[in-house]
Amino acid sequence: GAMNKNGFSIIELIVAVAIFIVVAVGSIGVLVGSLSLSRLAKEEGVATQLAEQGIEAVASVRDQGWGTMASGTYGLVNTAGVWSLSGTSDITGKYTREIVISEVDAETRDVVSRVSWDFAPTRNNKVELTTRLTNWQGTSGGGVTPTSCAEICVSLSYTAGTCRKNSGACNSVGETRETTGDIFCTGGKNADTCCCQP
Repeated sequence: GAMNKNGFSIIELIVAVAIFIVVAVGSIGVLVGSLSLSRLAKEEGVATQLAEQGIEAVASVRDQGWGTMASGTYGLVNTAGVWSLSGTSDITGKYTREIVISEVDAETRDVVSRVSWDFAPTRNNKVELTTRLTNWQGTSGGGVTPTSCAEICVSLSYTAGTCRKNSGACNSVGETRETTGDIFCTGGKNADTCCCQP
């Protein structure tokens, strides 16, 4: 009888050790997997920040002059706080950023900011952000800011503009009031309304 008890004890011990090994190996796999996911999330966060910076930098380049927005693939360089397009990519640590500019029309560009990196020797990851930029300063209007009621009216495709007493004075001569031009009508209460002639 005593030998049977010892025999069961050894078998129970072997089974218990086997179960422990299976659980331990499984737990290590889960732990390694979660550490890998945590690292991936951190690296994707860095890549996303670099991609966002790329979009903001291209908007800054656009603001310096629409002529710099030619279609192509570029890198970015910041010199004394001023962004410019340079080469075909730029590298920050393990991350490579490419800016791809595509012409939609003469006044519009699609911009892709792509950041790629090697997460593991056999695994390359990337983050892409896309935006559409326009020539908001406008070359068609010569980029001139209106400085009078008449210029406001012409910029809105009217033939001329005059400062008059009120909206009724505009209507009585077949003109239309454009409130954006009122700030230029400084001739007193009898000439504080911008009227545009068709």
